[in-house]
Amino acid sequence: MKQEENMDFLQRVYEKGKKIYGEYAKRLLDMEYGYIEKNKEVFSIAADAAEISKKCGYQIFTAGAAGSSITLFFMGVTDINPMLPHYICDKCGYMEIYEKEEDGFDMPQKKCAVCGSELRSDGHNIPFISFAGLNGEKKPDLAFLISGHIADKLTAKLKSRGLRVVCNTKLGDILIYLKNSVLPDVRFLFNKYSDIIHELEQKTDIKYDTVPVVASDGKADYLADILGWDMWDGEVYNYTGYYKINEYCKPKKFSDYAKMNGYINSTDTESIFSGKHFAHREDMYLYMKQLGHGDKDAYEIMYSMHGEKILCPKAYNILSMIIGFKLIWYKKNYPYEFDCVMEKYFIR
Repeated sequence: MKQEENMDFLQRVYEKGKKIYGEYAKRLLDMEYGYIEKNKEVFSIAADAAEISKKCGYQIFTAGAAGSSITLFFMGVTDINPMLPHYICDKCGYMEIYEKEEDGFDMPQKKCAVCGSELRSDGHNIPFISFAGLNGEKKPDLAFLISGHIADKLTAKLKSRGLRVVCNTKLGDILIYLKNSVLPDVRFLFNKYSDIIHELEQKTDIKYDTVPVVASDGKADYLADILGWDMWDGEVYNYTGYYKINEYCKPKKFSDYAKMNGYINSTDTESIFSGKHFAHREDMYLYMKQLGHGDKDAYEIMYSMHGEKILCPKAYNILSMIIGFKLIWYKKNYPYEFDCVMEKYFIR
């Protein structure tokens, strides 16, 4: 890739971040800059995919731990903001950061101390090392969920860059190989939820990006109903395990539901540390830090335990709940349109 194209890519990311956080965006991006610079070709592939997907009217989502990158968030590749929980004023840029809060989506509504506007809360506290490694040594594991309807356009764009692209329409994926690579460097997986959301937007004239994520006590039955659709698609474990986990967690806020999703998708959540339960892989790292361990020790303990107990990345669990609660909103406000779309994709 030409140097000027790389600079343009990084500048575009900064400009998108600046629209949200002003000059603070540079400070955020500087934390990832060395890693992004070293792996900028694969990140620029993600930027191309996000641009094509959004232009065609489809959502693109990250899979795995990639949601812990603020760069990918600014690209528009993921809905997951990995920052510490915070308030931000979209009108004047005023910001408050809360290190002790568990999740930005848990925080109550609040007015801006400067201009009086309603503040927006965000931030899920996902350490970047989960994705990049302690010193940026990990190869980027970039996997994205896309609509199969953009496959032709995305394949053509990537091939025009001289990349080796393998599009498997039957298997439902696109694999990207950089020069001399034996294994794929970037994977795009066809995902039905991108199509479902696209059709819901068309039928309701309500854009997915404008739909609120509201998680509170009493929403458990709605979430069970959403997961119930997957029961008819061969994913019975999500549905049957849900009720036991719900009774254990007694969820009342967004972070509770994200933990529930972690428990459901993990092989064993019982920790060796005084019976403490971990829902996400990164919980181990943050817990070790709270106990006074340094970054290196906490990181090594996280991955040594992860080898014994398979835990999903926090970003995956957060994404699942964001999609789930937004689908709940469509179901509650547009039940007929919701059922029409879901019947098409899930045979009940």
